[in-house]
Amino acid sequence: MSRVKIEKETLRPKIETIDSSSGFVGYSFFRLLFPDSNFMKQLRLPRSFSDHVQIDKPNKQIAKLINRKAKSWKVNLNKDPEGFFCFTGEGWEKLARAHHLKLGYFLTFDYNGSMLFSFRIYGLNTTEIQNYPSQEEKKWKKEDEEKANIFEAVIHSSNLVKPYMNIPKTCKKLTELTKDGGKGNVVLMDEKGRKWPVRLRYKTERDIKERFYIASGWLEFVHGNGLRRGDRCVFELVCLRFVIVIKVRIIRCGV
Repeated sequence: MSRVKIEKETLRPKIETIDSSSGFVGYSFFRLLFPDSNFMKQLRLPRSFSDHVQIDKPNKQIAKLINRKAKSWKVNLNKDPEGFFCFTGEGWEKLARAHHLKLGYFLTFDYNGSMLFSFRIYGLNTTEIQNYPSQEEKKWKKEDEEKANIFEAVIHSSNLVKPYMNIPKTCKKLTELTKDGGKGNVVLMDEKGRKWPVRLRYKTERDIKERFYIASGWLEFVHGNGLRRGDRCVFELVCLRFVIVIKVRIIRCGV
């Protein structure tokens, strides 16, 4: 009886399993990041993988993904409603953020057995990305982004009588808007929510290569808020959709 049973089992079609020492070990594939693929949340594996691999617990499987620097992430390997396996879960989201995945990036994967995949990432210029920002570099980048949106200025006597307020070059987003002619509606908004329409201006001078400033409408803001010499104003760009809003926080002198 046992011999017959064994013979019958050997006649059944063989389905490769992901941990088979022969089957899919050494299997390679690539993925291109498309706009509608939701790649920051999950990454769908190719049909050839989904059709030929059997997993005992398809919605409870953990895969390990390792990059070229030997850093690894544990991700869920689940089937989506269409029957495709996907890298997903919190682990995949962490991997996507860590590698700054972007639309059009090209990823290659090699299966090494025992649920271990090695991967590489290629950027928009088709070359492999090998270096990623460290935590310290990310901190500096965030600080730079904040500087691009915000600046602080001390009110001088000239700012109370002349119709302009200079914008420093460190506030890159505002200087870019100014250089573009300050197109669109631009308003200064105080802490009470009141708004003053202004214009952004840019010009080149002999002693100063470039100068950026808030022009017409500035003095109305000054008088409306009772600004005095020594007061400080913190300017922050907060909206760029239908209207350019520059939020202003006033720190009174001596306070």
